[in-house]
Order: sequence, then structure tokens, then C-alpha cells
Amino acid sequence: MDTTPIPEEVMDADSVVSDVKPSVTTVVPVLPVAEGTSSETSTSANVVVVAEPVVVAQTGEALPAEANNENDNASEQNILSEIVSLRHAKQNIEEELLDVKEKCKELSTRNSELQSQVASSTENFGLKDELQKVLHEKAALLQEKNSREQEMRTIMSERERAHAETEVYANSRSWFLQEIAQRDNKCAEIKIEMEADEARRRLESARDATTRELAFTRAELEKYQRDHAKVSKQVQHLLFVMEKERRGEDEAMEDNEEENARLFNNIAQLQKINRRLESELEVAKTSAEQVVLTSKNAEIECLKRELESTRKAESSLKGELEQMHTTFDLLQAQTEQLKKLTEDNVSVAEARTAKIKAEEAAAKAQASELKVARLEEYIRALKEEREISERVHSDRAARNEQVVAEVKMTNARLEASFELQKQTTAVFEKELERAQKEFDQIREENDRLRSADAQMAGKVEQLQNELFDMQRKANNY
Repeated sequence: MDTTPIPEEVMDADSVVSDVKPSVTTVVPVLPVAEGTSSETSTSANVVVVAEPVVVAQTGEALPAEANNENDNASEQNILSEIVSLRHAKQNIEEELLDVKEKCKELSTRNSELQSQVASSTENFGLKDELQKVLHEKAALLQEKNSREQEMRTIMSERERAHAETEVYANSRSWFLQEIAQRDNKCAEIKIEMEADEARRRLESARDATTRELAFTRAELEKYQRDHAKVSKQVQHLLFVMEKERRGEDEAMEDNEEENARLFNNIAQLQKINRRLESELEVAKTSAEQVVLTSKNAEIECLKRELESTRKAESSLKGELEQMHTTFDLLQAQTEQLKKLTEDNVSVAEARTAKIKAEEAAAKAQASELKVARLEEYIRALKEEREISERVHSDRAARNEQVVAEVKMTNARLEASFELQKQTTAVFEKELERAQKEFDQIREENDRLRSADAQMAGKVEQLQNELFDMQRKANNY
């Protein structure tokens, strides 16, 4: 027995049939239907049986009513109108039954198709199992995809958090760089101020030292002027006494005050003249020393040039001397050859020519020896001149050493101020080292953040690749 459910179209058809039944309360006898008949035949028989007994029953009811109530025309008219309406309803029901028959035929064909589909579906249980497996795998893949998407969301959230931290670190880095730039500017300003303060202190110390030296020089000058005035008065008095003693031998001049005053004035004028002459003598000495110094410098420069030229001449003469030695050796070789030729009993003409060549070679050798002697003497003279110039240079070097000693003393005074500047520079260097350490720490922190950002970017890229692979696998399934 077929256990397939009744299609919804059949149920709708039955409901339609029930809806179009007349509202008259009639009793419709139902005929029994054989089990072997089709659904279509049973449906049509039931419908026909339902329609015809309705008519019979209505007519059966009308006849007794007509026999019992002949005089009631109104009721008859109602019954007749109901009969007419029932006929119209019957016609409508017949038309609807035709439509229902067509629908039943369509439903039977669809039922057969469904039965064939069910039969074919029973044959494809293996495919259903495979489909179930595929569905289970697809569900597992979807679950895995969801888990991967969850991981990806967590990774993206971590990436956003890392990006936010990177932005925070970048902002902090920019802030630190701005602070460092501001501190560098402040350090530069402080350095300029410190240099200005150092220069001011140095100038003030130099001014104070100069003021002290000037005050000391003025005090010494005033002291020397007082001493000089005192000594001048004493000298004038002594000269006056000596002059009076010298003149007292000839004539007595003790009581002549005018003569004494004139003599005293003459002595003062003579002292002034002597001082002026001494100053002129000092100026002449300094000018003479300057002239001597300039002449010595000019002479030293001239000696240097001469020494250089003599060195060049010495080198050239050494070259010529070597060349003469080579020619002398060549002439000696030629004389040896001539001697050998004479010993080998050569002819008279050849012996004469050989003798002439030997004499010429001997003359050339003698001339070269004389020239070598003159050159050696000239070289000795050049050496003596060079020794003299070296002594002059050594004397000048000694004087330069004295100047250097004075310069060293000056440098010793300058070193004190340099030490003070050194201390201030050391303080500034400490501040600069501290700022440099802070900058190095900030740079190391920035490098660490960059490496962490690079690692996080690599991890995110790897997870994105894995997610793309999983999506591609899911799409393939």
C-alpha cells in the first residue's frame, strides 16, 4: 500500500467542492466504493450521487407539502424559487465538477510523477549518504571557517591595537624628537650664552689685570718720577757743590746768590739736555738695532739663497765630476789599449797616432785632475760658507728660543684662563652627554617598536594568506 501523503492540490479540491454545496438541509446517501477503483472514479461517483438525490429529496418533500397545503400559495412560490436556485446551483456545481475532474487528472499525473521520483530516490540512498557526508564536511568546514574568521577578527583587533600602540609610540617619538630639538636649541642658546659669559669674564679679567698692571705701572712710574726728581735734585746739588768747589779755588763765590742761582739753573738745563740726548741715543740705538736686524735678516735670506744655489751647483759639479771620472777611466782604458798596440809591434804610423792619442789622453786626464781639484776646493769653500750660515742660524735659533721662553711665560698666564674655560666646557659636555644618552634611548625604543611592528605585520600577512587559503578551499568544496 502506498504511504505517500495526499498532495495539497487534492485537499484544496475537496475543500472547493465542500464550499460550493447548497445551503439546503438535505440528506445525501453515500454509495459504497470498491477498493480497487481509482480515486478519480470514486470522486466522480460521489459527486453524481450527491447531486441527484438532492433533486429527488427536494421533489419528495414538495409533493407532501403540495398535498397537505394546497391553499398555501405563498409557500409554494418559495419552494419553486428554491428549486430554481437549486437547479442553478446544480449547474454551477457541474461546471465546478468538470474543473475538479481536470484538476484531479493533473493531480494523478503529478502523483505518478512523485511516485516515480520516490522510487528513483529510494535507489539513490548511496548518493544521499555521500551527500550527508559532504554536508557534514561542509558543516565542519563552515565551523572551521567561522573559527578562522574569529581568529582573523581577533588578529585584526590585535593589529588595530598594535597600530594604535604604534601611533601612540610614533606620537611619543615625535614628542621626544620635538623635546630633543627644543633642548638642542636651548643647549645652543645656553652654549652661546656661556661663550658670551666666558668671553665677558675673560675680557673682564683681562680688563682687571690690565687695570691692575696700569695702576701698578702708574704707581711705579710715580715712584720712579719721585725718585728721579729726588735724585735729580741731589745730583744738581752735588754738581752745584762741585762747581762751587772748583771755582772756589780761584775766587770766593759763597756770598753771591745770583751767581749761585744762575749756576744752579745751568746745571738743571744741562741735565735736561743730557736726558734729551739720552732719549735720542736710545732712539738711535733702537733704530740701529732695527737696521742691523733687518740687514741681518736680509743677509740671512741672501745666505739662504746662496746656500741653495751652492747646493744646486754642488750637485751639478758632482755630476760633472762623475762624468770626468768616467772619461778619465775611458782615457786610461785607451792608453792601455795603445800600450798593448805598441807592444804588438804595430806600424810606425799607427804607433805615432797611438802616441798622439796617449798624449791627448794624458793632457785631458791632467786637465780633468786640475778641474777636479778646483771643484773640490770650491766645495770646501761652500761647506765653510754653509757652516757659517748654520752658525748664524743657530744664533738666531738661540734668540728664537729666548722669544719662545717669553711666549711660554705668556702661555702660562693664558693657561689659567683656559682652565676656567675648560671647566665650563666640561659642564657643558656633561649636559650634552646626558642629552645624547636620552636621544640614544629614544632611538633604541623607536627601533624596538619598528621591529615589533614589522613582526606584527608579518604575522598579519601570514594569517591573511592562511585565511585566503581556507576561503579558497571552502569555495572549492
